[in-house]
This record gives sequence, structure tokens and C-alpha cells, in this order.
Amino acid sequence: MALSLLIAVGCEKDFYNIFGVDTDAPIELECYGSRFEFDGTKFSSNTGYFKPYNHPEIRIFDDGGFGFDLQRYLVSSVGMDVDFEFDIDYEDSEFELDRVYTLKDVNSSRAAITFYEYGATTPLPGGALVTDIITHSYVAVDGWIIFTKQEEYGSDYLLSGEFSFRGVSESGDEIEVRNGSFADCRICWADEDGCKND
Repeated sequence: MALSLLIAVGCEKDFYNIFGVDTDAPIELECYGSRFEFDGTKFSSNTGYFKPYNHPEIRIFDDGGFGFDLQRYLVSSVGMDVDFEFDIDYEDSEFELDRVYTLKDVNSSRAAITFYEYGATTPLPGGALVTDIITHSYVAVDGWIIFTKQEEYGSDYLLSGEFSFRGVSESGDEIEVRNGSFADCRICWADEDGCKND
């Protein structure tokens, strides 16, 4: 990536981070299967949030190992809502670029994707309306994540990576997440006492 492009991206990120928005940090994935009959349906987000106590982070543990946390709201081309998250602890593995890490739901190492289905809208006394929302969460039972790029950004970092996994819901329904990626996502580098900028 050219130096001038990096400077331009950095300036834009600085401007938007006044409002806590992480710009130019797309997260994308494709979904296959599940009760929604996905066939490569794409979900993406071009922005996220980076605010104190509510931001992506890598936590380095005192006795070795690391954790990675990231949550984003994604939408599909047909307007379907989804929450996507990594909540990973690798107690026996150091953080390294280009290393394959498992996403099995073991020892709190996991990824999850949650879909929202909107049901009936019911009027309440006083004229308000309430809509039933049904959630369908799929937790990774296998799969992987690779951190491909890490770049210093002030006291934080810009992190990129790729991922794929098979998720299963409580009812036993399955979904495949393929061709997942995140790029230039601003993260906090933390120790067990928290992030530098909290």
C-alpha cells in the first residue's frame, strides 16, 4: 500500500474517530445453509465503533497467551440484520501473524453470529408499539482465524485478518461462514489491567 494512501486513510480515521467511528474497516463474510437457506449471502459493515470500554482489543495475559474481542453489526444486501463477534481466549498460544488459530467452542475460544427475525407488532396501551424479535445464534464448532496484518496507529493498532467456521444453533441448525475478512480494524492492545487508552 502506498505511503500517501496510508496517510490519507489515517487522516480520515482521525477525523471520524472524534465521534468514535472506525471508518474504512470493512468486515465481510458469506453465509451458507441454515433455516434461512443462505447460498453465499454476503454480509458486510464498512464502519464500526472504537470507544472507551466498548472497542475491539487484543489482551496479552501475564502468564502467556492472548485474547481477542471484536463485535460488529452487519447487514446483507436484502437488509437482514446480524451481530457478529469474536470472543477468543488462547491461554497457551502467543499472538502471531499468519498463524492459524482454531475457532472451536472450547476454553472460551469462539466466534458467533446472531440473526434477528422480526415477528408481529402489537399495540400497547397509550399508543406505543412493540415488535417481537426472535434471535437465532450460531456458535462456532470448528473453523479458523488468521491475523494477517498489524500496523501501529497511535497507541493502538490496525489489524486485518481472515476467518471461516461452521456454526451450530441450540436447536442443532447449522450455518457455514466462508470468505470472512476484516481489514484495518482499529484495536486496543491491552494487558490484564486493560487498554492503554481506557
